[in-house]
Amino acid sequence: MCQGSVARTFDSQVWAGIQYRFKYLHLLTRQALHWSDLIASSDKQQNSQLTALSDTERKRREAVWELFKSECVFLIDHLMVLKHCFMEPLKKVQVEGSLMYAEPQDLFGNLDELSYVSYTFCKDFIAALLKDMSIDDFGRTNVLLKAFQRFSAHSRDGAVYHSYCLNYTNALAYLEKLRSNSEFAEFEKWCEQDPRCNRLQLTDLLVAPMQHCTKLPLLLHNVRKYTADEDERQLVAESIEKVEASLKQLEEKMRWIKNFERVQEIQRQIVWPTVTELDPRCVIPESLKAGLSKQPCERLLSCPKRQLLHEGQITLVETPKPLDVHMFLFDDILLITKSKKIPRKSKQSVSEVSAGQPDRASYVVLRQPLALDRFLLHDVSTNDAAASGIKNCFVLVHISRYQQVTGVFTFQAACENTKSTWLTQIREAMDAYARATASSVANTGSASTTTTTTTANSTSMTRGESFREHQDNSCSGANSNNNNISINHNQIMSTSANGDLGLTGQLDGQVFSSPQDQSSQAPPLPPPRRSGALLTFTSPPRSLQYGRSNSMRAAPTKSRSMDAVFI
Repeated sequence: MCQGSVARTFDSQVWAGIQYRFKYLHLLTRQALHWSDLIASSDKQQNSQLTALSDTERKRREAVWELFKSECVFLIDHLMVLKHCFMEPLKKVQVEGSLMYAEPQDLFGNLDELSYVSYTFCKDFIAALLKDMSIDDFGRTNVLLKAFQRFSAHSRDGAVYHSYCLNYTNALAYLEKLRSNSEFAEFEKWCEQDPRCNRLQLTDLLVAPMQHCTKLPLLLHNVRKYTADEDERQLVAESIEKVEASLKQLEEKMRWIKNFERVQEIQRQIVWPTVTELDPRCVIPESLKAGLSKQPCERLLSCPKRQLLHEGQITLVETPKPLDVHMFLFDDILLITKSKKIPRKSKQSVSEVSAGQPDRASYVVLRQPLALDRFLLHDVSTNDAAASGIKNCFVLVHISRYQQVTGVFTFQAACENTKSTWLTQIREAMDAYARATASSVANTGSASTTTTTTTANSTSMTRGESFREHQDNSCSGANSNNNNISINHNQIMSTSANGDLGLTGQLDGQVFSSPQDQSSQAPPLPPPRRSGALLTFTSPPRSLQYGRSNSMRAAPTKSRSMDAVFI
């Protein structure tokens, strides 16, 4: 874009800002008034009528006026200051060729859209109040509801606030990055000297929309509290429910983003030991060393649907000495790692310290991921812990899909509260995973029943046709399996979109695949029987022992597929 067009764009933006500034000037005069001042009359009779108002009606009018004043303060003292004291000056200096590396959109988000929504609400609200105002009637419920209906329409049921709040964390991180440049730091200090800032810093203004959207339900609750008519109270309550539902959606979005960012951070920091590190005694031919130099599960945590439920430091009790580990509890697996700090490079230490970045850390996986349906949780009582000399401990018994106990992990927490937290989180995660698995099996079973019924009612074919069709299906099934991934010596990993790990490839021309055949999946674990402090396992039915169960054919293999790697 040429310099003239940039200047014209800037001139149009400044002119729009000037118009915007003059449009909301009339709100400044309203902001300083009291609701009784709006009823401008010198008639003593009307003044006596104002005095004769009931205490409940007076408090209701105060609550309605407080709602309007709160929105005016938010618009004039926060949004407009953020716009005219920071964003517009930044755009102006960029037109002049300075601070070209700063992106206003990344720092201020959808500030213009947010300002328009707030200004429209204030304008419509005060216009409706003045239109239907009288001594006997001020701030009626229908006036308030009409203003909120327009507010919901302009804000798209709070989606405008959602966009700003979801960008807030990234905006703060971007601001810290910009502050590392002395030129921008000087510009920020210059902007904060504007008297309209009223000693508020840029970070104070950026957080204002998040604080304001949480105030709306409280202000509406106050209006409803002093509304006498039951029907009007119900209408205000419906508006409150709508605002609170929007805030709940915002909280869920922010929680999901926080979880996603943390899981991706763990994915970047996780270190999976190679097969030679796990088993130094194994012998690998030279032709396979390149293909087995990495673990197929390196992208195990990249699934965006995976939820991190709990994490923390805990002690793994083993011989010859206990080991401090960092444990991650996800919604489908439990990961035991050892934390290892990576020292900063000397050349980057000064910049990273100035930016407030701590030492980087990595997590080395100590044991294979434990699927939540492949271990049993045992709480060690105080007496048993005293007898063994280990306080605040609990035990995980890992069982393979062939009903073999493959590991026993004894964990010791720092205190009883930490132990209780871990036990509660793990039990809740195991229960939720069991419910999800049962629901998936039930849904797949019903779909299989429908397919079987449809096949039984179809036209019969000759044996030759059936045999040829069976051959075609077998070939197509083999082709579909081979389409997952083709692995040479340089690659041995494939992770599906939902986090499942399927191995299919070639080594020296020989096709191999992980045991994804549902008919060979392991039967569910039988519930343990407790006998004092001991755990005893019931023997599974004979049909399950020999793998003839149909109930597990459709069971999800997201976590069980890890057995193909480690077992």
